[in-house]
Amino acid sequence: MRVIPEISIMNGHCVKPLKGSFQYSEIISHSPRKVAKMLEEQGAAYIHIRDLDGILAGHIMNQEAIRKLIQQVSIPAELHGGISSLKEVENAINLGARKAVLELNNGKMNFIKEAVNCFGADKIVVAIPNRQGVANSHSVEKNSIGQLEETVKRLDEIGVRTLECEGLLGDVYTFAANLEYLSSIVKNSQLKVVVSGAIGTIKDLESVHNAGLNGVILDDVLYERKIDLKYAMELFDRGAGQDE
Repeated sequence: MRVIPEISIMNGHCVKPLKGSFQYSEIISHSPRKVAKMLEEQGAAYIHIRDLDGILAGHIMNQEAIRKLIQQVSIPAELHGGISSLKEVENAINLGARKAVLELNNGKMNFIKEAVNCFGADKIVVAIPNRQGVANSHSVEKNSIGQLEETVKRLDEIGVRTLECEGLLGDVYTFAANLEYLSSIVKNSQLKVVVSGAIGTIKDLESVHNAGLNGVILDDVLYERKIDLKYAMELFDRGAGQDE
């Protein structure tokens, strides 16, 4: 199972986002590249970069900070940040990102297909930004593009290899049921499933690992020291890497 640290960037700074918001509660560092280097020294094999300004704007915003961050480390990174056109996918790759993360919102399936055809499945990751809880709704946000089962089937047909599910684990009340559902996606498709959100302890990581999911993105739990990255890597990652 891949253990992937996240760096969230806003206004050029590494920040700790507020849950369910594009605001931030504190600045972790004025230098995202120093944070990236620290994560690499702790054993990170891959980094998830989230450009919060870019997600809001619909195109990559913190380009200089992202470029410097990627140049600072010898490990690969993926970029999530308002990438909504083929030009922006190319921009992400030119900045040094190994993969571009595309959000699956209403009407984005054709764009994802075009991106996979143009750049190759190894350059594209699809993220579903869901906060509703799969076990209850099986839908992608409020403006559903269909049941998640159909969405997964379509992504599988397109050739997408990795699906990142944001917030789909829900909370302490829905965690187990949603985890079981996501596990069924892994068993019934070719997709690798990576989750983020609702992970607060090593025990949570163990549950995800035992469910057969392919990876976890860790955000503020690292900076709040709730989970030690080096220890988590030793327990669960063991050189899995993003491109396994």
